[in-house]
Amino acid sequence: MSFKNKTGFSLINVALVTAIGFGSVTAGAANNEFQYLTGQSVSNSHNAFESQGYKKLHNEIINKQNQVVWWNADQKDCVVSNENYGKVSSIYDVSKSDCDPYISSSDSKTVVGLVAGVAAIAGIAALINHNKHKQQDRNNEARNTEEYDQGYNDGRNNYRSYGSHSESYNNGFAAGKEDRNNNDQSSNRFGSNHHNYNHDSNRNAQSRYVKVSDLYNIRASSGEQELMDRGFRMVDGSKGRNNSYVTWVNYDAKECVNVITQDGRFKMPQIVSMNECI
Repeated sequence: MSFKNKTGFSLINVALVTAIGFGSVTAGAANNEFQYLTGQSVSNSHNAFESQGYKKLHNEIINKQNQVVWWNADQKDCVVSNENYGKVSSIYDVSKSDCDPYISSSDSKTVVGLVAGVAAIAGIAALINHNKHKQQDRNNEARNTEEYDQGYNDGRNNYRSYGSHSESYNNGFAAGKEDRNNNDQSSNRFGSNHHNYNHDSNRNAQSRYVKVSDLYNIRASSGEQELMDRGFRMVDGSKGRNNSYVTWVNYDAKECVNVITQDGRFKMPQIVSMNECI
């Protein structure tokens, strides 16, 4: 809140504008009595203040918001409300001395009150800014954990949603894929047949559909790498006069795919019966 000093102390006024304008804080602690007005229309808030015996003393535009100073003479209570786009954005209690310039221009006591107000406002601005950053840190940490877990699950199941991903997702995917590879190697040491379809049929709960339709018209070299990245391996192939036909299988997903390549591009990546890959 930029309170104009009617006694002519311009330096105090400049300090107060700086403290408010850059901190985006009007003054002290939020007024609990009128917090329910936050988000309501300006007209509703004005009616509520006036019904409680408050009088509008002053208003001005600060940081693209209309700041209104309210005063209750009976309760000696000074309140500031911020208005933006026809609604109340915030409400704060301030010191009585902050209302004094608009009630009277009596003596230097007003100046003392304004100096104290500047210090209080700066402190509140710093506290609110600190709490805001702490909340942002907590939100970021929760989001990173969620993305890491999603990446780990996708890597563990050899499935990936394609497109750009965050660093947390990529780290989780790498960890999940490493664990999956380690488990596969351990199973092979004890004689399990990782590529036996009948054996894999007992793992229905862990299989996941792998999308291939997005590979249509992709360059063959890139398409083959994409299929391998998605857990497929080539099991059969033939070459015609103008086209080539290759069958790919993903045993984890129990998915068999036929790919027709023409002029160096995938023309028809199509999921077919698993029997064609056995």
